[in-house]
Amino acid sequence: MSVNAPSHATCTLLLLAAFALAPAQGCFVVVEEDDSITSDVDVVLNHAPTIVTGLSWWACDYSPFDGDYLFEFQAVVDDLDGWSDVAEVNIYFFESGSPTVQDSFALHYEGEGVWGGMVLEGDSFLYCGAATDAIMEAWDYFDDSDYFSINY
Repeated sequence: MSVNAPSHATCTLLLLAAFALAPAQGCFVVVEEDDSITSDVDVVLNHAPTIVTGLSWWACDYSPFDGDYLFEFQAVVDDLDGWSDVAEVNIYFFESGSPTVQDSFALHYEGEGVWGGMVLEGDSFLYCGAATDAIMEAWDYFDDSDYFSINY
């Protein structure tokens, strides 16, 4: 008994057809929009920083180690966007009742929302016994800010 085998051309055509139709197989997913779905969550892009007034301060005291008076300052800054959103915190010193800045300093981030710094009296334009006002100012990366005044 003889079996007729398909010709070489027929096999080639069948193989080409299988390769051509292979990408057409699979699953198609169609997503339809549903206008009835709403969200009760408000998306807020930015919160301004807030200086925590009860924990922010500046002080001057004599340092026997340095043989000079030492100005020390701390600002605690809260930001609902997270501590890493606060870009900088500065302190400005004024002679009491005067609008003229005597000196200013950038505070350094110490962790968990605390910014601080210190300077020796001899390295600044400040005098430890003088009536001095201060303004602390915090800025975030979206140019929002908060300030806190400490008046003599």
